[in-house]
Amino acid sequence: MSALNPEQIIAPTVLTTAAAFLYTVPVKTVTVVRRLTFCNTTAVARTFTVYYTPSAGAVDATTMLINAERLGPTRTVSPPELEGLVLEAGDQIWIKADANSAITVMGAATEIA
Repeated sequence: MSALNPEQIIAPTVLTTAAAFLYTVPVKTVTVVRRLTFCNTTAVARTFTVYYTPSAGAVDATTMLINAERLGPTRTVSPPELEGLVLEAGDQIWIKADANSAITVMGAATEIA
């Protein structure tokens, strides 16, 4: 029988302008994303970009899920297009923002081992 482990996969993390991997699916596990939440902590609009890279994949235009999504000043959003995303073992989530220290992200998922 499979084990279901609902958990926080990305602790609150302040984004930078460099794409950083924030989650890797463990070996022999499938992960179903429940929610990624983005919070703009500044008084001006900012953007964020999300990448899904298959195991040993690269961060580029072919792995981009969200491209420069606008997030208004002091706003929070959980993009619905990320909910239910299924990731296989070794797959990764990478995220960046258009300004350092402007957007915080956190995420929850269910890992099925």
